[in-house]
Amino acid sequence: MDRVRIQARVTFLTQAEGGRKSPAWNFDRYRPHVVVGDPDQREVLLAEYGRTAVEAYLGVCFDGDGEEMLPGKQYEVSLLLLYFGAVEYEELVSGAAFTIREGHRIVGFGEVLESPFSP
Repeated sequence: MDRVRIQARVTFLTQAEGGRKSPAWNFDRYRPHVVVGDPDQREVLLAEYGRTAVEAYLGVCFDGDGEEMLPGKQYEVSLLLLYFGAVEYEELVSGAAFTIREGHRIVGFGEVLESPFSP
C-alpha cells in the first residue's frame, strides 16, 4: 500500500504559550499526534475523572528534509499518516483545523491544505 500524506500549514506555540522548550524538526523522527478541532484550544479535553483524553489522537510523521521549525512561524509541511488503514483519518480534509500534540501537551496547531479525503 502507498504511504498516504496530507499537506498542511503548521505553527508551533512559544514556550510562554505552553509550547516546546526547543524547536521541532521537520523530519521522520518527529512523530506527534494531531487532533482535529479548534486551533485555539490550549487544554486537552479529558473524561469526567480527568485521566483519559476524549479526543481522537491521529498519529503522524513529519516528512520533510530536516528543517528547524521555530515557534510562532508558519511552515508548510507534508505529514505522513502513520496508521492509515488501521485508523480513520477521514476528518483530515482540506480546510480542517487541528492541534499538534505531544502526549497530553498541545504544542502547535495547523490547517490541512491538501488531502486525499477531500471531495
